[in-house]
Amino acid sequence: MIRKIVLVCFILILLYIPLSGKVNEQKPDLWLSKDKFAHLTSSTFLFCWHYEILNNVYQMKKDHSKFIAISLTEFCGLIKEIYDSKKKGNYFSYKDLLFDTLGCFLGFMFYQ
Repeated sequence: MIRKIVLVCFILILLYIPLSGKVNEQKPDLWLSKDKFAHLTSSTFLFCWHYEILNNVYQMKKDHSKFIAISLTEFCGLIKEIYDSKKKGNYFSYKDLLFDTLGCFLGFMFYQ
């Protein structure tokens, strides 16, 4: 049941993205940069932190902890990008979201 709710929320957020603001109209968005490394490492950290809290503090099953940790971490990255698109001189970056996803994947692999 919770997976269906998270999936519906994720789809609604994805539908909101085109309406959220600018998409890289000014600055070049490089594939390899300090910003991408920051997204990768912070997402890995957030996934591990969410997983540890859910699994050890709330005593959730490992699979549920991983699923919710991925959802929370990706949601944080998406909200950050939407916030960035609202700031003057900044934009929404799909590449940043990709590096957030890669960070979640690294954290997920760490707990396999």
